[in-house]
Amino acid sequence: MAVHLNISGSNNTDYSGLLTAKIEGDNYGSLLDVHDWVEIEGNNLKPIKAKKIIIHGDNEGDLEADEVLIEGYSKGSIKAKKIVIRCDSEGDLEADEVLIEGYSKGSIKAKKIVIRCDSEGDLEADEVLIEGYSKGSIKAKEIVIRCDSEGDLEADEVLIKGYSKGSIKAKEIVIRCDSEGDLEATETVEIEGYSKGSIKAKKIVIRCDSEGDLEADEVLIEGYSKGSIKAKKIVIRCDSEGDLEADEVLIEGYSKGSIKAKKIAISCDSEGDLEADEVLIEGYSKGSIKAKKIVIRCDSEGDLEADEVLIEGYSKGSIKKAQIVTIGNCNAALVKAEQQVSLYANIRGGDVFAGEITYAGFKITAGLLRAMSTNEVIQHKYDAGMVNGLRLSKTLTLTCISEQEKWEIEAQGVVNELKVDTGDRLSKEAVLRLRYLSGELCSIGTSIVRASRRRWWWPFS
Repeated sequence: MAVHLNISGSNNTDYSGLLTAKIEGDNYGSLLDVHDWVEIEGNNLKPIKAKKIIIHGDNEGDLEADEVLIEGYSKGSIKAKKIVIRCDSEGDLEADEVLIEGYSKGSIKAKKIVIRCDSEGDLEADEVLIEGYSKGSIKAKEIVIRCDSEGDLEADEVLIKGYSKGSIKAKEIVIRCDSEGDLEATETVEIEGYSKGSIKAKKIVIRCDSEGDLEADEVLIEGYSKGSIKAKKIVIRCDSEGDLEADEVLIEGYSKGSIKAKKIAISCDSEGDLEADEVLIEGYSKGSIKAKKIVIRCDSEGDLEADEVLIEGYSKGSIKKAQIVTIGNCNAALVKAEQQVSLYANIRGGDVFAGEITYAGFKITAGLLRAMSTNEVIQHKYDAGMVNGLRLSKTLTLTCISEQEKWEIEAQGVVNELKVDTGDRLSKEAVLRLRYLSGELCSIGTSIVRASRRRWWWPFS
C-alpha cells in the first residue's frame, strides 16, 4: 500500500511506490516510482523518480521527474519537463526547459536552455541563452551567448557577444568580438572584430581585419583582408591580399592578388592581374590588366589590353587592342619659348597598339608606338611670333618615324593636335620620342617630305 513518507532526519532506506516523500535531512536511499512529489531539505546522493522533485541542498544522483528544482549543486543525469538548478550543474540533462543559475558541465537536450554562468558541454535545443562562456557544440534555432564561445554551433540565428572559436552554421550570425572558425549562413554574417576562417553567406560584414576565404553576394571589410573572396560586390576599406572575383570591387587601400570583376576601383597601389569591364587605379599598377576601360592615375608596369587606356604616369609594358590610349598629362601647348623639356609622360618598354594615341598632350592617329625602335626624326616647324619686326619660326623635334620616311609638319589651324597619316607611305610600326625647343605650340598640321636618315638619339636622358 502506497504511503506518505515523512522523515525528520536523514534517510538511509530505499523506497519504491510512495505517494509522497519529505526528508528533512540528507537522503542516502533511492526513491523510485513516487506518485507525486519528493522534497529533501538536505543533500541527495541516490536516484529519485517522481512527478516533482525539490532538493534544497546539493544533488548527487540521477533524477527523473516532470519538474526538478535543486537549490544547490547538482551532479548526475536528470530527465524532466522542467529543470531549475540554482547553483552549478555537472551531468547530462534532458528536458523541455532548463534553467541553470550557475556553471553547467555536461550535455543538455531541451526546447529552451538558459545558463546564467559558463557552460561546458554539448547543447541541443530550440533556444539557448548562455550568460557566460560557452565551450561545446550547440544545435538550436536561436543561440545567444553573452560572453565567449568555443565550439561548433548550428542554428537559425546566432548572437555571440564575445569571442567565438569554432564553426557556425546558421541563417544569421552576429559576433560582437573576434571570430576564429568557419562560418556558413543563408542570410547575414556580421563580425564586429577580427575574423579568421572561411565564411559563406549572402552578406558578410567584418568591422575589423579578415583572414580567410569568403563567399557571398555582398562583402564589406572595414580593415585588412587576406584570402580569396567571391561575391557580387566587394568593399575593402583597407588593404587586400588575395584573389577576388565579383561584379564590383572597391579597395580603399593597397591590393595584392588577381581580381576578376565587371568594375574595379583601387584607391592605392595594385599588384596583380586584373580583368574587368572598367578598372580605376589611383596609384601605381603592377600586373597585366584586361578591360574595356583602364584608368591608372600613377605609373603602370605590366601588359594592358583594353578599348580605352588612360595612364597619367609612365607606362612600362605593352598596350594591345585599344581604340584610344592616353599616356601622360603634360599639355604641350603650355611650353614656353627656348625651353628644353623632357615630357612627364614616358613609354619605358612594350608596344602600344591603338586607333588613337594621346601622348603627353599630342594626339596621334596611328596604329603603333614602339618604345625602343628606329632612328628617324620628325621636325615640326611653326610660327613663334614677331620679334623686332621679324616673324620667327621654331621647331619641335621628335623621333617618330618608320625606318624609311621622314616627316616635316608645318603649322596650320589645329590646336595641340599631331596627326600622322599611316596610309601607304608610312609604316604602321613607329616610335615616338618627344623633345622640343619651342614657344607656345599653337597648332600642328601635316605635310609630308622624304629625307635621308639621321643619327639616332634619345631625348629622355
